Amino acid sequence: MKIKLAYPVSEMSGKVGGDFGIVMFQHRGLQVARTHVTPSNPSSTPQDTIRGYLASAAVAFQSVSANEKIAWEAFAELTKSKIMGQEVVRPAISVYCQINSIRQIAGEAITDTAPTTKPDFAITAITAFEIDAGNSEMNVIFTHNAPATANRFVMVRWTAALPSAVVVPKKSDYRLAETVAGSGSIVALGASPQTISFTAPWTLVTAASFAGVSITPLNVDYVPGVEYSDVVEVTAE
Repeated sequence: MKIKLAYPVSEMSGKVGGDFGIVMFQHRGLQVARTHVTPSNPSSTPQDTIRGYLASAAVAFQSVSANEKIAWEAFAELTKSKIMGQEVVRPAISVYCQINSIRQIAGEAITDTAPTTKPDFAITAITAFEIDAGNSEMNVIFTHNAPATANRFVMVRWTAALPSAVVVPKKSDYRLAETVAGSGSIVALGASPQTISFTAPWTLVTAASFAGVSITPLNVDYVPGVEYSDVVEVTAE
């Protein structure tokens, strides 16, 4: 739900109505309201695994040489973003931990060598999110514009079932596609359109439900590109 505000009220945030009420917050410059969703257990095994990856990368960064840290700083500059019109460059350790956490999810070792390029492709659409006939797999179908598929990957995440198609999922609602933060969540890029079947999904979403699906392009160094996400109705395979 989008809410229009008038002077002197410029923003509304917080929860009304108890555990089954409405949460109000700002999203991309809009005032938004959504059904309150009880957060999942923040100490679940997959989340603890990811925290372990981040901790391992943070410890490893302390041993990175001065020249290597300069290279990571240069890559942080290359991947800077704009927020409210201001250029933002992340600290080298932040970029190092992000990429090395993704590497660990993919089953790769931590590397001290800084990447030099970003992914050269983007996800262009999520065309279907399916549950298979045996109610044991989830299939994600999407398109991309990669000039080639070799040495390119995608990382897939999705949410649990949403109350409706108009609910805007929060970033924290998404989970890696495969259970226990497994390497199955990161898949080699194939020809477009590509179908990926997840045999050990973190959660099954029933047909006719809605869920947020997120796909992030990765290059050979596991550098993430621009995430593509959408709220998709689940269909039967």
